[in-house]
Amino acid sequence: GDYGGVENELLTSVEGIQTRKEIEIQPSLVTNQFIIRNMEANHSIAMFDSMGRKVFDKEVYNQEALNVSSFETGMYYIHIYDTNGDIIDVKKLMKL
Repeated sequence: GDYGGVENELLTSVEGIQTRKEIEIQPSLVTNQFIIRNMEANHSIAMFDSMGRKVFDKEVYNQEALNVSSFETGMYYIHIYDTNGDIIDVKKLMKL
């Protein structure tokens, strides 16, 4: 079609965009412990129960196994924070 002489340009530059590995939590169904992977330095997590109460927080770097065996059964939300304290991701975890 005729767009009045304007050509569509495909932007392919990713300059200035910081790429990071996807933060992984395994397994997502857990009885005793889960592993969090690909955390960057000075990043932290906080876990909240289904009622929004914070039950746990910790600074985690790279990979760490976290024990949740004493937690009540239910859904938990893991907020992942960057060095500025901003939420960069939220993961779900089901405690069996």
